[in-house]
Amino acid sequence: MIRRRLRVSAALAALALAAGAGCSSLNPGLAAAVGGSAIPLTTSPSGVILIVFMNLTNVPARASLVVTNTNGGRYQLGLTALGFDATNDLDYAIAAQDCTVGNGGSIQSIGLTDVTYASATGPVVVPFDRPALTSGVDLNCGSVLAVTFQGTPPNVFVNLTVY
Repeated sequence: MIRRRLRVSAALAALALAAGAGCSSLNPGLAAAVGGSAIPLTTSPSGVILIVFMNLTNVPARASLVVTNTNGGRYQLGLTALGFDATNDLDYAIAAQDCTVGNGGSIQSIGLTDVTYASATGPVVVPFDRPALTSGVDLNCGSVLAVTFQGTPPNVFVNLTVY
């Protein structure tokens, strides 16, 4: 388990270093290289914000986020990961969010609303009652948002860190 956490920490550090070099230097295919799912892009974005959801519990979970754009767009983003398992990479998910969006807009904010996990009695929602991260203040093009879900149900907690 310690080796797995070190590997995840090393991957996050590498992502943060790549992001810090400037938006144009961050390869959108990087998510696939570190074991996540990636959708091939037909045009290069001006840069990306990576969102990493790491599930360190023993149950499947889904992080729910709201992305708001400067052009008025707003949508839900969900990242699902299985329970922690040192033998595979299905306990985390990575999404690359383009910094620029259609009609000349850009990311205004990204907010984590909650994490939902599976239990024997049905889904359990763990709310995340913090303000959304605002572009230019808490969040910049090239940032890596790490959402960590850990504990043993029902004693679980969520942590959000920006690199």
